[in-house]
Amino acid sequence: MSSVPSATFVPDSDNQLRLRLTRTQTQAIDFQPLTQEITSLLDVLTTELTTQSDTVQSIAEDTEQSRIHITKGNRQLQLQNERPHTLRDFLLFIIILFSILLIFLDWYTP
Repeated sequence: MSSVPSATFVPDSDNQLRLRLTRTQTQAIDFQPLTQEITSLLDVLTTELTTQSDTVQSIAEDTEQSRIHITKGNRQLQLQNERPHTLRDFLLFIIILFSILLIFLDWYTP
């Protein structure tokens, strides 16, 4: 015979009691308010994400329109630089001529 005492498996009653208590508490928890709160939070999240998506889409459209307007403006500036300046030069000549004529008439008149 062996000198080691034979150990018979006896379930730990304290652990068994804790397990039963935990199962009872888990079953006793009412998940309905928790589920409703999660649902309401998901609704709020969905609403906010939709609003954010619309805002981002609007910003993207505004950015594209701004790019188009800037391109058109740059094109018009290039066309303006390529046009001859004849009208501007003619008006400048007339203004200077009339100014000199006015000074001369003021000097010449007794």
